[in-house]
Amino acid sequence: MKPIKLTLQAFGSYGERTSIDFTRPVQSLFLVTGDTGAGKTTIFDALVYALYGENSSNTNKKTGNDLQSQFVGRDVTPFVELTFSEANGGAEEIYTVHRSPAHLRKRQRGQGGDIPVNETIALTMPDGRDFSGKNNEINNKLQEIIGLTKEQFMQVGMIAQGEFMELLRTDSGTKKEIFRKLFNTAIFQQITDNLKERNKAAQSEMDKLLLRCKLKAEDIQLPESIASDHPIAELKAAIIKSEKPNIVTIEKLLEELPSLCESLAQQEKELKQDFTTLSAQREQSISQYTAGKLLAGAYAELDKITEQEKELAVQQSDQEKNAQLAQAIMDAYQIKSAHDLYASQAKLLQDTMAQKERETARLPELKTAEETATSQSQAAKKAYTQELSAFSALQTKVTAAKENFAAIAAAEKACAAAQAQAAAAQIEKEKAQKSLAAFNEDIKQWNKRFQELSSATGEKQKWAEKQGKVEAWQKQQLDLADLDKKRSAAHDAATQAQNSFKQAEDNYQQKRDAYEHAHRIFLNAQAGLLAADLEPNTPCPVCGSTTHPHPYVLSASEQPLERQALEDLQKQVNQLNIQQSKAAQKASEALTNCKNLTEQYQSAKEKFTASLQEAKISADTSLSAIAQELHKWAAVIQQKLQKYSLEVQEANALKENLATSSNKLAELEQTAQKADTKHRELETKWQSLSSQLTTLKGQQTYTSPAAAEAALAAGQTQLQQAQEKAKKAEGELTAAQKSRQEAETIINDCSQKIPQQTTAKETTYEAYQKQCTAKNMTEAQWQALTAEYTAQDGEDKRTRYQQYKNTALKVQGQKETQLKNINGQQRPDLTALAATQDTLNVQWQELGDKLKHLQQLRQRNEEATASLRDLMGNRNNKIAAAARIENLYSRLSGKMTGSRMDIETFVQRHYLQQILLAANYRFAEMSAGQFELRLMPVEDAGQGKNRGLDLRVYSTVTGQERDIKTLSGGESFMAALSLALGMSDQIQANTAAINLDIMFIDEGFGSLDDHSRSQAIKVLKRLSAGNKLIGIISHVTELKQEIDNQLIVNKNEKGSHVTWQIS
Repeated sequence: MKPIKLTLQAFGSYGERTSIDFTRPVQSLFLVTGDTGAGKTTIFDALVYALYGENSSNTNKKTGNDLQSQFVGRDVTPFVELTFSEANGGAEEIYTVHRSPAHLRKRQRGQGGDIPVNETIALTMPDGRDFSGKNNEINNKLQEIIGLTKEQFMQVGMIAQGEFMELLRTDSGTKKEIFRKLFNTAIFQQITDNLKERNKAAQSEMDKLLLRCKLKAEDIQLPESIASDHPIAELKAAIIKSEKPNIVTIEKLLEELPSLCESLAQQEKELKQDFTTLSAQREQSISQYTAGKLLAGAYAELDKITEQEKELAVQQSDQEKNAQLAQAIMDAYQIKSAHDLYASQAKLLQDTMAQKERETARLPELKTAEETATSQSQAAKKAYTQELSAFSALQTKVTAAKENFAAIAAAEKACAAAQAQAAAAQIEKEKAQKSLAAFNEDIKQWNKRFQELSSATGEKQKWAEKQGKVEAWQKQQLDLADLDKKRSAAHDAATQAQNSFKQAEDNYQQKRDAYEHAHRIFLNAQAGLLAADLEPNTPCPVCGSTTHPHPYVLSASEQPLERQALEDLQKQVNQLNIQQSKAAQKASEALTNCKNLTEQYQSAKEKFTASLQEAKISADTSLSAIAQELHKWAAVIQQKLQKYSLEVQEANALKENLATSSNKLAELEQTAQKADTKHRELETKWQSLSSQLTTLKGQQTYTSPAAAEAALAAGQTQLQQAQEKAKKAEGELTAAQKSRQEAETIINDCSQKIPQQTTAKETTYEAYQKQCTAKNMTEAQWQALTAEYTAQDGEDKRTRYQQYKNTALKVQGQKETQLKNINGQQRPDLTALAATQDTLNVQWQELGDKLKHLQQLRQRNEEATASLRDLMGNRNNKIAAAARIENLYSRLSGKMTGSRMDIETFVQRHYLQQILLAANYRFAEMSAGQFELRLMPVEDAGQGKNRGLDLRVYSTVTGQERDIKTLSGGESFMAALSLALGMSDQIQANTAAINLDIMFIDEGFGSLDDHSRSQAIKVLKRLSAGNKLIGIISHVTELKQEIDNQLIVNKNEKGSHVTWQIS
């Protein structure tokens, strides 16, 4: 990929449309130069944004709104357009990508804030067609064309200020994360993660196996006869108490369990035989007691029955008398029923005859009343007809009068409305004339104010530029304050690490002195033991001498330690020595970190205070004072910006008002003319309606609508009175006719009922006489019984007698049943039988509980034994598999002592080695053969921690390797530049489809001396000798003399601008 043309508009510091033609330079190496903040790096930001939709920095990412320029209005659409070539099969293909970031657009109409607009992107293919697809599809297509991700492009196409310096010095862990994306080595991390999970699962499986064995051991229940010091009891206790049981202990327990289960089974067999014998005795006792209980119950029932027979014999005479009385009462009530029916029929006949006589007497009077009502009804109907005719004529007259009154009211309303409309038109005409005069005055004032605000736009742009500078200074001040905090924290950490090392050293010295003292006493004690056994003329086992003039005597104060205690003390000394070494390493690292941060802080502060000379802030001013001063500046600038922003808005509004004033003036004049015409028309209409109203008022017959309504109401009242009289007379006639008809109906009905009722009376009397004869009872007898007793009394007496008979029969049957059950047997002794049964039950229950407990004990232990045997059966395969996985994971993940480098780092060392081959070729040339970058030796790369990607620098002058961090600033820049170029070569070599013919180098040359800078430029010129286009972004003055083709970036109140200077 090689850029051809880059166009920016409203992007970053570039407000106006700016185009950069990369075909202009006659050489492939060019310089991008300009003041600090002029917009040099923004060019590369725009190029990266066009390709990937993000700015170039990985640490200071910006969103769409952040990319929109502040040097033009919101009505200008921000965009970046890049035309580039890509080699395909030996031929160059031209692509154009046009990308507009998400931004805010000024609202064209109405009130409200700016309108947010989403990001858009368009890709023109070599054949001139636009690539169709959504934004993410176009982004994927661009990455496919270029062949690099954004991260890879940044490593190959951009050496950003500080980022490669950080890569040069960072630890292996950080490098591994970067190289993983560049060289796609994530698969090795995934392999390690997979092994980690498998190892975790295998260890978890083993832990679960041991836990299940422990749980099964807890299930083992030992008989009370086994003591706590028995081997099987001790093995069980050891397993249960251990958090992670020992396999050997479980195996020993498994060997002891079969003998326990056999012993329990033998005890169970013997106890079963005793339980069977006792169960037979218990069953026999239960049968005897049950039979005796049944016989005793039969005797008890027989005694009760005998007592009941005696009670029934006493009641027999009274029960028979009550039965006879009950029958007499029931007969009397049957006769009474027949007599009541006869009496009812006699009374009904009497009432019917009396009613007929009454109605026959009333009939002549009712006929006379009917004739009178007929005459009155006819007269009332005639009077109502006359009133109805008169009211109809009155109603016609009133209706006409009401219509006339309505017409007058409508005319009055229309007249009033026309008068009001004419008055309103007069007001509108005057208002339109006033508006016309006022708008003429407004136009005059607008022109005057617009001239006063003519300089507001320039002032706003000037203060906006100042605000950008102050904000940049404020950010630098915050970064410097943050770095100062880190430096202070590093100093505290270094002090704490040194104190920790001193403490660890003191602890080690004290423990070592104690060990040496104890060791000396131990050796002396050994000598004392030998001296005690020496005898004259006997050779010494140490020196062989037969004379012993001064044998060693052990003093009472010297108490030697046991050998094991002395060895434990030696282990403590060794452990403290290791802790001392670690503390020393931490203290050294902390001091180095503190030194580096202090150097960074001092360097950054010098650059920052130098840039503040423009703000007239001295270099010795404190950071807090600088922050306060910048805050004051920012406040003043903000006030100015607010003031001029309001004035610009006011000027724009006045401009729009003046642009539309001529149209509005014409509209106001036309409005005034229309208002005058409307007023004359409404005056004419009002006068016409007033004349019509006068004519209608002369046609009235009533003085008012109320008078017309009153006349109509009076006529209606007379009509209603006549109607009510006619209805009343009609009602009276109907009532008289009904009364006469009802009387005649009753007389006819009674004449028909009297013969039937006479026959019914005679029939019911004969039935009554037959009942008396059949029951052999006179009228006085049955009346006496019904007076004394109710019918229910008779029924109750008969029921009680029947119950008595049923009870006697039941008692007789029960007696026969119990005599049959006894069958001549003697009364049993239940107390003796119960005592025998209770004794056998207690013995049986105790023996059964003991047998059940023994069975449960045996079953539980047999199940536990079988489960343990199954669990232990497959343990060997699981243990071997877990060990293999753990060993493989520890090796590949760098978890083994002395081998802390993981497999991904090992693979990345291959890529880094290839990078260093290309980097050292350039580094040697830049440094005049003084330096060479090397990897940490593989035998040292896994010591302590993973340092497989750590870099060292070899000096050909001293012949020694040293830490990369010991390089000076200029040396570090040359090393970082060489590493970046080598990485670019390696990435392109690994991806054959990549044809990246562009590279930008951002700053860093200011730290080089003249010779080193010339050597670096020579290397870059050689690199650009082919098709590669290399741009150096820098404001170093000396570079302008060494590089002929220059892209000069300037910045003014309208933003950044570029010009080519070709020599």
